[in-house]
Amino acid sequence: MREFREAIAKLKAAGGIAVMADGPLALVLLTPPGELGADIAVGSTRRFGVPMGYGGPHAACSLRKLGFAPQQ
Repeated sequence: MREFREAIAKLKAAGGIAVMADGPLALVLLTPPGELGADIAVGSTRRFGVPMGYGGPHAACSLRKLGFAPQQ
């Protein structure tokens, strides 16, 4: 596992916005992107019961910290 806190801190110091992709099921064991300092997190919920070969569509998630207006 990689540690992203330092990379996110450097990115923000340079004026960037941190965006991370995650899997909601993986967050049971991993540190959530918001706690790592990410401003926006995106992910897919495909793992929750839809077989890989079944096709789609699959639900997705998009989360952002307060202050980031939705531009989707």
